[in-house]
Amino acid sequence: MKKLSFFERQIIESVAKGHADIASLEKDTDLNKRICLETITSLKSQTIISGTNGTYSITESFISSYKQNNYPQKNIGEIKSLVNLCIDTQAQEKNESKCFHLKKVNLNQKEKAIFNSMIYNLQTFLNQIPKNKNETKNTEVVFFGSQSYKELNQALLEAYS
Repeated sequence: MKKLSFFERQIIESVAKGHADIASLEKDTDLNKRICLETITSLKSQTIISGTNGTYSITESFISSYKQNNYPQKNIGEIKSLVNLCIDTQAQEKNESKCFHLKKVNLNQKEKAIFNSMIYNLQTFLNQIPKNKNETKNTEVVFFGSQSYKELNQALLEAYS
């Protein structure tokens, strides 16, 4: 399965929520009609969505492939492009509370345990939020986690060998 664009991802999520016509997709995603139609055309050509008389649905073949291939975890390219887009966008904004933060810290064992428990609590909180309750355009993208220099060094050395 090829990498989906951000617009394609939004349209798929919106159709999955039951927004099956252009007007409803426009309102739910906050994309204009032209972008919605072009994105739908692309998704139809990939047999991801189908539609007749202006009503769209996700194809059974896409749903089956999505489940079989564990798609959300495997599409690293899509995740990278989304992270890059968020970093680029946030770097241009002046709102500090919405800014993408990166901090390098040396944690002792106790601090690492506290940090891990906070990450666990955040992940638990995020997992408990009901899906599909808001309009697609209001979906928040959240990043969290950490990696040690040792792990990063090893990954870089493997990438260049």
